[in-house]
Amino acid sequence: MNIKVDQNDEFNLLEFGRYLIDVSKKAFQFYTRALFSAIWVFICLILVSVGLAYSLKVIAPKYYKTNAVITINNMPVELGEQLSLSFRKFKKDPVLQERLKLSSNAYSSITDFSISFIPTGARDNSFFVYNIDLSLKDTSYLKEIQEKIVSFFADNEYITNTRRKRNEQLTEQKNLLETKIRKIDSTKQVIDNLAKANKLTPDFFYNNPISPSQLNEIEYNSKNELIKVNASLKDKDVEIVQPFISPEKYDVVSANNTSKKIVLGGILLAFILTPVVGRKKLTEAKM
Repeated sequence: MNIKVDQNDEFNLLEFGRYLIDVSKKAFQFYTRALFSAIWVFICLILVSVGLAYSLKVIAPKYYKTNAVITINNMPVELGEQLSLSFRKFKKDPVLQERLKLSSNAYSSITDFSISFIPTGARDNSFFVYNIDLSLKDTSYLKEIQEKIVSFFADNEYITNTRRKRNEQLTEQKNLLETKIRKIDSTKQVIDNLAKANKLTPDFFYNNPISPSQLNEIEYNSKNELIKVNASLKDKDVEIVQPFISPEKYDVVSANNTSKKIVLGGILLAFILTPVVGRKKLTEAKM
C-alpha cells in the first residue's frame, strides 16, 4: 500500500508559522505602544503596591520567636504522649493560662505556643524530652513562662509519687552499700593489724576465702555504685536542657511574605491594566 504525501504540506506549515510570528510581533508592538502610552498608570500602580507593602511591614505587630528543651524523669510513656498532645497547639486558648498559671500580662504577650514530644527510644518509666516553641510580644516574660512550665511538670502528681518511691528505694540501696563498705573496711583493718603483729597465718585465709585484692576490687565497685546512687538522688525531675533565649531580632516572616505578595500583585495588575488604559488612549487619538 503506497501513501501519497502532498508536497504542499511542508509549504503550508511554513506559511502558517510565518503568519503566527507576524501576528505575535504586531500584538507585541501594539501592547508595548499601549503600555508606554499610559506609562504613568504603570508607575502609579507600582508605587501604590510598594507603599502598601511597606506600610504593612511597619504597622504589622512585632513578635519574637524562641524555643526551649526540657527533660522529664520518672514519667511513663502514656502520660508523656498525653501531655504532648494536650499541649500541641494553644495559641490564645485560655486553657494555656489556666494550666500554666500565668499572669495576665504574660499570657496576653504570647502569640503562639506549642510543646512537641521528641522520641528518645525509651519505652519504660525513664525520661522524656520536649521541645517548646514560643512566640511572644514582650521577651521580659520569658523567665516567668519558663518557671511556670517547669512547675507544671514538676507538680504533676504521678511524677511526684514516682520520685518519692524511687528515692525510698535509692536510700535503701545507699544504706546497704555504705554498710557493705564499712564491713570491707573493718575486714581490711583486721588484716592490717594481724600483718603488723605477724599473726597473719594461712588459716586466716582458709577461713576467709576472699583475698585482700578481691576485697579492694569489691570496695572499689561498691564505692562507684554508691556515687551513682547519690547522683540519682540529686537528679531533678524536670530539667531545662536549653532555656529560652531572648532573641535580638523580632520575627517578620509573615509580614514579609504578605508584602511580597502585594508587590507582585501590583506588578501583575500594572501589566494588565496599563495596556487597557493605553489602548483606550490610542483609540481616542486616532479619532
